[in-house]
Amino acid sequence: MSGLRDLRDDGDIFDAADDDAAEAANKAGGVADALAWECLRAALPAELRRRIRRGDPVAVIVQAPGAEWCGLLTRVLRRDSARVICVSRDGSSRREHDPAKGNDEVALGLAGGRSVIGVSQDPQLYLPSALLSAADVRISVAPPDANILRRLLRKHARGKAPAESPDGAALGLTFAETVSAFRSP
Repeated sequence: MSGLRDLRDDGDIFDAADDDAAEAANKAGGVADALAWECLRAALPAELRRRIRRGDPVAVIVQAPGAEWCGLLTRVLRRDSARVICVSRDGSSRREHDPAKGNDEVALGLAGGRSVIGVSQDPQLYLPSALLSAADVRISVAPPDANILRRLLRKHARGKAPAESPDGAALGLTFAETVSAFRSP
């Protein structure tokens, strides 16, 4: 289906309470999923989550901080129900990650009343052109800020979390480097 996948699983990011991020991170599974979950929730406006939860067909472009984030963000989005179709393209397949591919699926999904979410570090270069044209909302997921890092450290690391920690962007770490800094309690 050209990189488009129905999102079916438990743990719906769109149904999670806005003020319950710690529980959402716990539901997400390991540190990598929890990190992607927290960063995505920080970027998704509450109104957009409500629209998707209501079943409004919304076209959303999610710009990932880098190619290595695309799969993780998509995995978190897959926790949603059948309301959402996800397109994840990081450029790893020249043939499949072409803007001319997947346009029919995007059009049929939106016309059929489903939300379509595209995830890429370079949406203009890789996502289907129909999704780019139809986009209702464009969001950018940022690397974890200090609050997200502290929350994850308390939940997923050994020892005492530092009172202060810099933003993830200030550390200059990749997603994998950030996740590998955690050690299970």
